[in-house]
Amino acid sequence: MGATIEVPSLGGQVDVTIPPGTQSGTTLRLRGLGMPSVRGTQRGDHHVTVHVVVPAKMNKRQREALDAYALAGGDEIDDRSFLERVKDAFRPE
Repeated sequence: MGATIEVPSLGGQVDVTIPPGTQSGTTLRLRGLGMPSVRGTQRGDHHVTVHVVVPAKMNKRQREALDAYALAGGDEIDDRSFLERVKDAFRPE
């Protein structure tokens, strides 16, 4: 959904805008906010990696909201267990 967060940098806290749809593991570059150059007055870039945290435990209301979101986006919800999905993968069609 996107957000603006504060990130610590060499010059203090910096506001970083995370665009909607950003995936976990995406690296954002903050130009000119990194280490200073040894041979000049320029500064390097500060790289920020986005880590999306997915909750391990959800209550019933949270699960229903997530299922509704998935259905609205056209995703299929697979209620089979992991073992059932593995068995189906090896069954001849």
